[in-house]
Amino acid sequence: MKNITESISNEDFDKLFQKPSVKEGVFEGTRLAAIKERKNLFETKFIKIISEKEKVGAIDNEEGKKEILFCMRDPGNTNNTIPLIKELVSDHKVECLTDGLGMDAVQKNFLTEELTSEVSNEKEEKIQTIFGATKLHPDMVVLTNTRSEPGLEHFVIFNFPHIPTVFVEEMSGAAVDFLNRLKERYSERSIEFSDFLSRLKKVCVLDEISKDFILKEYPELDERVVITGQPIYDRICKESDEKRLEIKKDVRNQLNVNENEVLVSFFGGVSGDSLQLTPNTRDCVELIVSSLSKLNNPKIRFMFGRHPRDPVALEEYKKILGALRGKEISLEQVGKLDADKRRMASDVVISLPLSTILYDCIFSRIPNIALVDRTTDGGIIIPAIVTGASIEINDMNKFSDMLLQLLDSNSDLNRETRKNQEKFFVADGKSAKRVAAQIKEVL
Repeated sequence: MKNITESISNEDFDKLFQKPSVKEGVFEGTRLAAIKERKNLFETKFIKIISEKEKVGAIDNEEGKKEILFCMRDPGNTNNTIPLIKELVSDHKVECLTDGLGMDAVQKNFLTEELTSEVSNEKEEKIQTIFGATKLHPDMVVLTNTRSEPGLEHFVIFNFPHIPTVFVEEMSGAAVDFLNRLKERYSERSIEFSDFLSRLKKVCVLDEISKDFILKEYPELDERVVITGQPIYDRICKESDEKRLEIKKDVRNQLNVNENEVLVSFFGGVSGDSLQLTPNTRDCVELIVSSLSKLNNPKIRFMFGRHPRDPVALEEYKKILGALRGKEISLEQVGKLDADKRRMASDVVISLPLSTILYDCIFSRIPNIALVDRTTDGGIIIPAIVTGASIEINDMNKFSDMLLQLLDSNSDLNRETRKNQEKFFVADGKSAKRVAAQIKEVL
């Protein structure tokens, strides 16, 4: 099997790797060129994670340690990977191929060392390149699906052929989406897809529903699909009810939400993404604002959390939110709060069906609504919805009624939703340990 860097053209590489535009604010393909005014976030790099022993200057004998290469890019799969890295870094050499918000999060959580090669271009300027990273000799590759920003995982697969691979879902259905896309890539390159399936040693998933969904498409993986839970939700088990109430009160005071008011939040996605089942975020904001305006309930406050990669301008959202006449929380105030604090401050959360926020709410027992576009079904099963732990709305004519029922803690819908959350989604905070155990077993 050829190394992809030996034969791929620039045009093919653009298609495979989806290089970002360098123009400020330009939405090109599925990438937004500028995040937090840091264009360097899009300089894709190989980085090494420094262990605690190395951090304090102790000699850490790496001889005999197995080398694991992770690959992450967007917030969901990165937050699913970081707890796993923490479980493995003390006894293994850990490296990452990352960029964007993935790199940002990794560098905030770990001390890192760059391994990306430096070469000279035709002008004899030093530039970074992910090609030829000769320091990397992984014994294993751990992948998640960068569903909205594909490319990195394909690059790793073709550049490190025959390396045993573990896939960790951060969202139910991610493995099937990943495998189907990869199958197309193998077909384009006239390579047998069985080559990759033979190196795929484990697929770690959230629950039985997720496992069944994979095996329906890929029954040959039966003994390799393992229910581990997802590491991204381990942190929620550490949130005590008392701490959540404390944060809820504090955040609502910051936002000037009175005790007799209720707070409804919408966590947006990236307007322009073409994800299955997922409506356009800008359209959703308009529809929610229109519904709340007609409802005209003085006790309902609305908070919209704009996704950091959403290309729709802040001013455009401000104009839409203005129709609520002061019942909206300002985007500047929202921007100062992290997603967990916004979640804990809310009485009802609205999200998109392929967002990890959906499951954050379920595991923290917050009533939630998933806005779904059934015109782009694609056969994906959303465990949160099919179990009744989240309420699907695909017709905004039903939105106001459903919202009011969920806001009423004594309503049948509210009680049934919470019952399903507790029945089908039980987290013990040990998912990262279970996934790490699967990786160690393969190594």
